[in-house]
Amino acid sequence: DEDIIKITDSVIIVDSISKVLIDMSNEENAVIKISDEVKGYDVQSWKVEIQKLIASIKELLIDENGEKQTAKLLNGNQDDIIMILVNLGEDESKIRKIIDSEIVYQTLTSSVKKLGEGEEKVIYLPSDIDSWTKDAWVNEVKAIIYASNKLFIEGEGEQKKVNFDKLNGDTNTLLQTVVDLYDDTNENDDLSKVLQSLIIVKTISEQIIKLSKENDMINTNRVISYSLDEWKVEIRALVASSKLVFADETGKIDINNISTDINKLLNNICNLENNPYSENDEVGKILKSCILVDTMIDKINEQSAKGVLVIPSDVIWTDTYQNENIIEGELRKIFRS
Repeated sequence: DEDIIKITDSVIIVDSISKVLIDMSNEENAVIKISDEVKGYDVQSWKVEIQKLIASIKELLIDENGEKQTAKLLNGNQDDIIMILVNLGEDESKIRKIIDSEIVYQTLTSSVKKLGEGEEKVIYLPSDIDSWTKDAWVNEVKAIIYASNKLFIEGEGEQKKVNFDKLNGDTNTLLQTVVDLYDDTNENDDLSKVLQSLIIVKTISEQIIKLSKENDMINTNRVISYSLDEWKVEIRALVASSKLVFADETGKIDINNISTDINKLLNNICNLENNPYSENDEVGKILKSCILVDTMIDKINEQSAKGVLVIPSDVIWTDTYQNENIIEGELRKIFRS
């Protein structure tokens, strides 16, 4: 805007604004974050940053009703931060314009990361998050906005509010929410879009690991060291297989009342289509989940320990491939028998 350019043409005004911003960032518990590099900008660099800052604020801090949200950002309340992001929508050009300002970029990313700190954290952070580029953050913000609407935003219009209970409360609620996002006829379903957020992938994976530690219901030993890309595949496979094995007739899964009795599990699975060459190979979907495969192997090994089954040391549990031929693994054969 011409007015912004005119204002920032004044060296005195640029110098004054920069000092005010730096003072705000130096306050105890300051929400505004300014790196030492930005604090050391010369007047020309500050002029450009202030122009970008004003342009960003116009996009970021005025909602669809024209209400200024500056106070919400400065208060640093986690619910307000999420709602500000959600109100942006998924317009990539708008997101890029907003984080073009280094101050807004550093402030917003710091606010998001705060949600994953301390005992009261509501998300889990990827280990490499501090090295993310702006492009990576643009993709993450887009994904978080979409995921937020599916996972922890309730209500419509002015009644919209944040409810993190679905994400970090009862694991049963989280699993059911994730299951409801899955559509086995559409690879681009809501679940696949939610899993574009690496923060959400990390959070869901940690909740699954937490569940396995709390009640020894599932085996996550093999997947604990998975990368986030591997977790994306495993979460989708686990949801697909759980829906086949554990869901009731309405498609709901009550994680608190799931039976891990080997007889009941096998009884559920034996009614599924079991043909590795079929497009509707339901057992094949189960075998794609490392967690469910390892859990079933544990249950079968328990029967061996009781003397019910004899398990050869060289048993191959899952399908292997030789050219175009599929060599069925022991699990598939047990399910069929």
